[in-house]
Amino acid sequence: MTIHEVLPSVASLSHAEKCQLVLVLLRQLAEEEGIENLSATANDFDPRHYFGIAQHTRQAVDDYLASAREGSVALKMSLRGCLKQYAKLELIDQEQDAWQAAVSDK
Repeated sequence: MTIHEVLPSVASLSHAEKCQLVLVLLRQLAEEEGIENLSATANDFDPRHYFGIAQHTRQAVDDYLASAREGSVALKMSLRGCLKQYAKLELIDQEQDAWQAAVSDK
């Protein structure tokens, strides 16, 4: 069975059923990879632990931007070229079709 055959069935599932499917798939992958305690963590998930996390993160970003406007934080305006030392020039020609090649191999 291919992913293209499975996707229409998955699309018709409810949100809760999709979440259950994700948990089943993660457990199967964990078993195949020999990862322990994944099922225990998935069963112990409590969304109340994460309440307000998004607001906290947004507040941290807002504080950083405010301090940057005040001049207390030095902003680097561009990161262009910072990874140039890691470039493999011989592979640049292959970048155009890299995604299609990677997907078709699997």
